[in-house]
Amino acid sequence: MEREFKEESHPLRGALRDAKIETWPLGYFRWIVRAGKPEFVGISKVEKNEHELKANPDEVDQPRWLTTYPANDTGTLRESIGRMLDLGPKLSVPLWANLLCLSEVAEQDAAFISFLLAPT
Repeated sequence: MEREFKEESHPLRGALRDAKIETWPLGYFRWIVRAGKPEFVGISKVEKNEHELKANPDEVDQPRWLTTYPANDTGTLRESIGRMLDLGPKLSVPLWANLLCLSEVAEQDAAFISFLLAPT
């Protein structure tokens, strides 16, 4: 997952080279329409500010309708996850699965979510 994160942040490869990245798997599914391809979903915490991160347009599609959602605290994160899940079929399958897993973790492990949201 960390390799994918770095790859999908290609324009910042140098900026991420020495960054501390911690990754936690949150779930797993098999993508039937892709011949049962295994997919892990998770979350990474990187010691960089949001404005230092930029998606690699060759790896990540960002439709015009997509916006950013705040995650300043546990309550705001839960609300943002819900708002994104409400988009339903507009989401990619991996993003949808990741949001479902993150939603479950946010409900069951407030201490972990607080740790993730804490400044690095």
